[in-house]
Amino acid sequence: MEQKQSEAYDDSAKSNTGVTDYHRPESLHHGSADASLTLVPRKHFSTLALVGLSFAILNSWTAACASINLALGAGGPVGVVWGLLVGTICASTIALSLAELCHIFPSIGGQYHWSYAMAPKPYRAAVAYFAGWLGTTGWIALASSAPLYAGSTIMGIISVYRPDFVPSAWKIFCIYMGLTTYCGIVNIWGVRILNKMNQAALLWSVIGAVVVFVVCLAVPSAQGHRSSASFIFTDFVNLTGWPDGVAWMIGLITAQYSLVGVDGASHVIDEIDRPHINAPKAMILACLIGGISAFLVLIAVLAGINDMQSVISAGAAGIVQAFLQATNSKAATLCLNLILFGTIAFAGPALMITSSRMVQAYANDGCLPFRSKLAHVSPKHEVPVYAVLFCCFWYTVFGLILFGSMIAVQAIVSASVVLLQLSYVVPIAGMLFGGRKRIFDSSTSGTSPNQNDDNDDDEIPIPTDIKYTMGPLLGPCVNAAALCYIGVTTVLFLLPSYIPVTSGSLMNYSVVVVATTSLLATINWFALARKTYTGPRDFRQLLERAHLSRIG
Repeated sequence: MEQKQSEAYDDSAKSNTGVTDYHRPESLHHGSADASLTLVPRKHFSTLALVGLSFAILNSWTAACASINLALGAGGPVGVVWGLLVGTICASTIALSLAELCHIFPSIGGQYHWSYAMAPKPYRAAVAYFAGWLGTTGWIALASSAPLYAGSTIMGIISVYRPDFVPSAWKIFCIYMGLTTYCGIVNIWGVRILNKMNQAALLWSVIGAVVVFVVCLAVPSAQGHRSSASFIFTDFVNLTGWPDGVAWMIGLITAQYSLVGVDGASHVIDEIDRPHINAPKAMILACLIGGISAFLVLIAVLAGINDMQSVISAGAAGIVQAFLQATNSKAATLCLNLILFGTIAFAGPALMITSSRMVQAYANDGCLPFRSKLAHVSPKHEVPVYAVLFCCFWYTVFGLILFGSMIAVQAIVSASVVLLQLSYVVPIAGMLFGGRKRIFDSSTSGTSPNQNDDNDDDEIPIPTDIKYTMGPLLGPCVNAAALCYIGVTTVLFLLPSYIPVTSGSLMNYSVVVVATTSLLATINWFALARKTYTGPRDFRQLLERAHLSRIG
């Protein structure tokens, strides 16, 4: 037994076999009481594919185009351009903060596990539990927004060719379910092509951004109807009913939706080499590349808009109207939207990868029902099949919001951003308020935390070779900026986008999603989890194995 365990924890001689998943045997095979950990070899992503996966998850320029109507009504071009620039800078503080944590604690649970590592010991279990609920629900909501936007885009394209066509909830829902099914199939049976698929996603997205940028600038210029620079950079429009400053900040939803989810790479660290280096690198690069590409593409899109009201009125299909105004060609509009549809087709499976791995990690610790199923990695498919199916089920539930409100996309977008941002609060705050000193004092002294203080952190081994750090001065500033941005935008994104709210269809249903998530998490905690949940399973062994892999 001792020999087996040492082999399981020291894989330095097996660098070509990929990375591994660890679960107690009884959680996978039912019946073994052995406390050793089971090895499930999985290696699906090269470094380039990981960057492609992260970029596909953020899908920044496509997300910004798809949600352009949200910012146009709350600030106009000023809200779009400068909101995206400010949003990229602020989102980068979140990415830097999480990347630092990922380097120290590379773990498939991401912010869920980091919350446990950074919280004071008496509150660790409760804090990690709620962070897991928020993060898991946030990822599923974010992932479900991709097929929703795809459905709205297709409806918009049909309307271009058939002006008398009337989009309806059930038509969008059918397209939505078709894309959900596609994502599930790729995640279960297409795992062996995911590496190439994510590399292709990066290439498609970059080339697509260039094509959209060139067409939306060149065609209006050639036809003589390109918008002026003053319109793009200084024209302010407020249709929300809120004061101008509040409206502009509400319009930041476009920027933050384009950049939220930077933790995505951390949830596939069991499927990459050198995760403590490559995952943080992918997180930061995806945020920077995504922000820059979205900024440039939206400037070009704004250059072709000559009727802003029609773009806003088109709702989630606003980008279809923007492309039509830029090109004055139905065929060109179709081609540009097919590029967007292609990026969504790549993003859908990537988003489901992350959300299903989050479900897998959370269920493995007993925080979700059917733990033995949801945490199980199929030996045949090498993926958590039941976790993927679980995500497909909740995609369907989110899609049903369409039948209550035709602006359901906005509700799901806002809810996903708010839930994910809230799940980042504890690990970043823990790093800011004492965690940085504890970690780096332990790292430089070469001792375990329990040798330095009051045995508060005996469950959290700290690596001695921390290479990526923002330091004692820059680090706290970045962490504080990230927390301030999360706090302000979380409140704003829960507000109705337009006031007064004269009908239920104008309500921001993200409040309902966030409140329901919090209520269910609280009920489950006091009814069940508080008595049985003590934290992530085998967390110390997981971190020890991750630290050993640094020297492999």
